[in-house]
This record gives sequence, C-alpha cells and structure tokens, in this order.
Amino acid sequence: MAMSHLRSSRCLFYLQKIVMQQAIFASVKAFPSAELTSRPIMTTAPDPYCHPSTLINIPQIQLYDFEQHLNNNTACIIDVREPKELQETGRIPNSVNIPLGEVRDAFELSPAQFQQKYKYSKPSPDKTLVLTCRSGKRSQIACEVLHKQGYERVINYCEGWLGWEQKLKQEQQEQQKQ
Repeated sequence: MAMSHLRSSRCLFYLQKIVMQQAIFASVKAFPSAELTSRPIMTTAPDPYCHPSTLINIPQIQLYDFEQHLNNNTACIIDVREPKELQETGRIPNSVNIPLGEVRDAFELSPAQFQQKYKYSKPSPDKTLVLTCRSGKRSQIACEVLHKQGYERVINYCEGWLGWEQKLKQEQQEQQKQ
C-alpha cells in the first residue's frame, strides 16, 4: 500500500514537472528570440514509472548510425539549433534547420508553406526523421513533440553537433598526419 502511494506521489511530482516543461515550451514559442539553454530541464533523477521519455521511448543513435542515415539518404536530418548557432559553429551537410521553438508549428504547415519557409519538402509522417542539436537534449524534446504530432519514425542523434564536430577534428588530424 505504501509503495503504491509512493509511486502515485512520484507520478504526481513528475506530472507537475511536465506541466512546467510545457510552460517553458510556451515561453520559447512566445519569445523566439530568447536564448535556449542546453541545461536539462529536470533536476532530479527520472522516475522509471513516470518519466516522459520512457513513456514515448524515442530511439537514440550515435555517430555510426547517424552517418549511415546521412550517407544513404534514408532519413530527413533536422537540426533544431538556432540559426545563430549554425552560423557560429557550422552545420551538418544535407540537414534542414528548424529551430526547436518552431518545430510544432512547422509541422502543422501545409507542404507548400513548409517548402517556402524551410526550402525543403515537408516530410510525410511515415518518413524517418533524425533530429539533432548541439548535445542531443533539445533534439530529444523535438522528437517527443513530433511523435505527439503523428510522426512515428523519429530518432534522436544523441551526440549532436558536439559528436559531429569531434568527428571532423579527428578527420583533420588524420589528414595532417598523411
């Protein structure tokens, strides 16, 4: 009985955190020029019974699998970083930039509006989407948003730009050795 009450209390606590996350999403949408942070929103360890990521179960991939999708053109690569970040650091080839604050609205656009705004064909809900950001946290949130909008085949590249940048540095070092 006490364990059931404890589990209910934990679920209530995490549901309150989810409500706070939604409020943060709303502020990002209302204030798109506000700086986004890569800090985690949740400050306590996730509860295995109620943590939203375990409820949705978004697949996570690392560099090797990401490169397979990129090289074989088997997925639409979406970078959810802000345009300013892409200008400062660079971008992953063949990726389309849809900042996290625009993801929900972007995928509600008609195909023509999506094409006009992002210069990219709107992916169909059955297309595999691989989302990336700087470190994998914002792309995880975007994956959850898209999954709720009916995109069943969303994947999070959990290493993000940091993993990609490390790969580029390793390639440069190998070229310099030759």
